[in-house]
Amino acid sequence: MVVEVVASDPRKSAAPRRRLVGGVRPDPGDLSLPERSAIEEWLTYLQTRDSHTANVDALMCWTLLRTALRAEEILRLRVSCLQPVKKPGPHDHDATLLVQYGTKGGRKPNDPEARGKPRRIILSLRALERLQDYARGRRKIALRTFLRKNPGAAEPRELFLSPDTGGPIAYRTFWGKWKVGPVPLPQWSPHLGRHTWACYTLLDELYPMAEAVSRGGLELAGLVQPHFDHVITTLIRPQLGHISAETTEMYLKWVAAQLQVSRAHREYANWLDRME
Repeated sequence: MVVEVVASDPRKSAAPRRRLVGGVRPDPGDLSLPERSAIEEWLTYLQTRDSHTANVDALMCWTLLRTALRAEEILRLRVSCLQPVKKPGPHDHDATLLVQYGTKGGRKPNDPEARGKPRRIILSLRALERLQDYARGRRKIALRTFLRKNPGAAEPRELFLSPDTGGPIAYRTFWGKWKVGPVPLPQWSPHLGRHTWACYTLLDELYPMAEAVSRGGLELAGLVQPHFDHVITTLIRPQLGHISAETTEMYLKWVAAQLQVSRAHREYANWLDRME
């Protein structure tokens, strides 16, 4: 198979665009992710479209893409897990959430709360503040709807509530939002959103080091690999909850492609400069 790779800044494009020579399809095992601009366009559409559910729809999808939580973990996220946002210090750029409902592992059979193995995830202070704003505002409006329609019923504990019923949002409803509007990819889904978070996080962590290594004329793979393993162990795996060897290899292949394309473009640009 002959493939011509065309890409720009690897941190802006999700994967090198493939121009197939001879009509041969690319390897189906390759991870295909959307460009960041396409994701932002889709989220903007969800937020601004003419629908009374637009705000919560966009916020749930945005939260998944900022935290890599599973769809069930998003839907079962408790409002009580949102700790007050303190004024950040000079080195405080992130907040944490304890997630334990809808998580995998440690569940009791037929547990209606789906309490699983707890884990603590990282999210930005901006993300936590957005969730806090929703809890103080639109969630309270939805909760009043629930109490009006269900007098005497216990209040739902979930963070995200349906504007229509005031109750928890169903998985099918949430999954359907990933097919609304100008979706970044035809196969766009919450699961692919988790891959997107993982790969872009890896790329953002590795890109500065890879650039410095490459500019120094050193071998890229041998020096970047240990840092890749470190980020997987200390950030990606704890955030996702688990990560298989196959998935790790898939991420490494994707990130390596972005870094190699960036290096090739820079070397070509330098060659053009020397020719002038």
